[in-house]
Amino acid sequence: MKATLKLSLTVDYELNGTNKNELFCCLRRIGDLAASEGLMTCDTKAEVERWEYTVDEVVLEKEKIYG
Repeated sequence: MKATLKLSLTVDYELNGTNKNELFCCLRRIGDLAASEGLMTCDTKAEVERWEYTVDEVVLEKEKIYG
């Protein structure tokens, strides 16, 4: 039996002078770490056949204030 599962993670940052690209790299490492440390299967008999991840910037439309 096969299953496809999806993990979504949204992170809101206060940058405090940090370059946004550094944070992209931090989030990309989460996927690599999960794969290399067996975090996608833990202590089960399941085997990961394929995995992928993307890190994208979410641009929210600012609220329009009418006065």
